[in-house]
Amino acid sequence: MPTETFFPKLSSVVRIESFPEQLSFIQDGLNNLLDKLYYRDFQFVQSQNGDSNFYSLVLVSHKKLSIDIPGTCLALIFNPGHSGNTSEISEFPIELSYQIPILSYVKGFKLDNFSF
Repeated sequence: MPTETFFPKLSSVVRIESFPEQLSFIQDGLNNLLDKLYYRDFQFVQSQNGDSNFYSLVLVSHKKLSIDIPGTCLALIFNPGHSGNTSEISEFPIELSYQIPILSYVKGFKLDNFSF
């Protein structure tokens, strides 16, 4: 008997409030999207002096993302899951890393107050 695997919602990590105010016109769509996506294998690494960060996670959709090929019994499945019931989920690995060198030289530098 297959067991249901639990994945936390992406909305528990990504908050709508953290998006810039200029994106407020898509706020409802983002809320809807973040509530339907889940994640697993979340990793966060920060350098010792805080000037670089690395994020890694696997986005999980509990709905299989596929396109049926008309006239056949075939379907193109996008990133089928590799854990649990693989025929019912799609997974997308995501990695993000960035480095802000000034943070290693100037302690207490606030990006929020910096004007580009």
